[in-house]
Amino acid sequence: MSLTLRLGLRLALFALLGLAGCSDPGPRTPAADDTAPSDANGDGAETPGDVPHSDGVPDEDAAPPGPGDTDDTAPGDTDGSVQDTQDDAAPPVDDASAVADVETEGEDAHDAVDPSDPPLWLDAATLADGSTLAVREVGRSTSGIGLARVEHREVRYTSWQVTEGVLEPIEIEAHIATPAGRGPFPAVVVAHGLGGRAERDSAILLARRWGMVVIAYSGPGNGASEGRGSGQANSLWNTEPDPRGSWFWGHATAAARAITLAETLPEVRSTFVAMTGYSAGAIATLHVNGFDTRLRAAVPISGTGDLANATAAGGWQNDLLREESLSADGPHFQRWLATLDPLLQAHTAHAPTLLINGTQDQFFPIDSTLRTFAALPGDHHRLLLIPNWDHGQFAMLLPHCGTFDNRTYAARRVETAQTWWLRRHLTDLGAYHGPLAVPTVEVSSLGGFLLFSATWAGSQSVHEVHVYASADRAWTFAGTRLDNRQGSRWWQLTAFPTSTFPEANVVALATVRVSLPGTEAGELWLTSLPRLPEDFVPRIRPIDPARCGER
Repeated sequence: MSLTLRLGLRLALFALLGLAGCSDPGPRTPAADDTAPSDANGDGAETPGDVPHSDGVPDEDAAPPGPGDTDDTAPGDTDGSVQDTQDDAAPPVDDASAVADVETEGEDAHDAVDPSDPPLWLDAATLADGSTLAVREVGRSTSGIGLARVEHREVRYTSWQVTEGVLEPIEIEAHIATPAGRGPFPAVVVAHGLGGRAERDSAILLARRWGMVVIAYSGPGNGASEGRGSGQANSLWNTEPDPRGSWFWGHATAAARAITLAETLPEVRSTFVAMTGYSAGAIATLHVNGFDTRLRAAVPISGTGDLANATAAGGWQNDLLREESLSADGPHFQRWLATLDPLLQAHTAHAPTLLINGTQDQFFPIDSTLRTFAALPGDHHRLLLIPNWDHGQFAMLLPHCGTFDNRTYAARRVETAQTWWLRRHLTDLGAYHGPLAVPTVEVSSLGGFLLFSATWAGSQSVHEVHVYASADRAWTFAGTRLDNRQGSRWWQLTAFPTSTFPEANVVALATVRVSLPGTEAGELWLTSLPRLPEDFVPRIRPIDPARCGER
């Protein structure tokens, strides 16, 4: 089965959940032999044999037990996480050794651009010109009654693609969903991943969930949109001689035009527009947030920059390239890296960004996630890392490389964080504002065993604190609940001997589940920046099951 077909099947699976309209809840992988003392049965859930919570609150952070384990190394448990706050500064990214040269990498990539090339992105005036949208309505419907009522319209609007250096107008499909109530409302542009398209039902679900106008659009050539589609030959990496020939460029440009569409709608507060997207939609979100100043918030899910390192580590971009008879060191992909890698646009991100990803994403591994986050300017961006969650293939390829279905577990954290971020930046609802401290993580040793600790100095009520650690290059993560506390510091001495799990080799992150009264979910998962070993290279699960044992 080709990678493109696998991606299409995955999108069909996750469309059922309506997660971010195009995002994708995923999996986790346990290892039964390496459970922490506070997790007696190794499933991450509290049992009679587990250490009870000091606050008496049930452990909401546990995932359902998975079948089987791996014989690789470190531990697997589960939790979700989100790192946030617009008011409290995130800890310096310099604390993570894997991102020491992020700025240099971004500058080198910019230097590779030929100064004689035309500007990569269209100018702001062209993108924001509502008179060139040529909007036409092709259908409308109503879903639900009362407060659950959502008005839906399917429309077409004008965007562009580039063919052999020539800018061509194309018509883009969009679904506009407006919730019940008195507007005007904030609006959210939703971008899909490879092989996807805008969906009416998903737009309606999200408008109802967020209480905002949702504009879900189909990228060029996908769904009912005109142009070259993401599944068309030589579409993704069509960068020679003009990088604007890439489908990724057309996807981001169509998103920017969807912002313009939002600004023309009477039911929208025109200066309160955000964007979110999954996978290739996350790439589009990072792109648009880098070149368009109109966004008020951004939530890219399961998509980052730094694809050079991801590909070198065995990321599944290699498989996409092979399907096009291309290679990672060939001119097309190298040109893409030098112009369209989202790491470049991250340096000029305009809106507060909540970057969400799994710790074992096969396209965008944890070190690439951290480099992308480090490139975002300022301290008003936040990171959500979900341990033992990948790009969605865990659930689809069961039992591939010892994985299992973890969609429900991941979806709860993604949906909670996404809704919180959008309401924080697009509404005046007081419960979604106010400072939230960012946790930090520390790994040390005591008496020949690993000692995990986390620091969190927030004022909110804490339900539980975990550290998730991996000693096998982020192949699996084990969760250790920290039941000892002194002030703002939690800690737990583990059963992991440093002779087997050297402190210097451990990948770790802290998660804190806090209470947020007055919000829809009533709680939020916060994460630290991950601790990565020096010279860290992730171990990425291969698409070919026969290669699962390779290291």
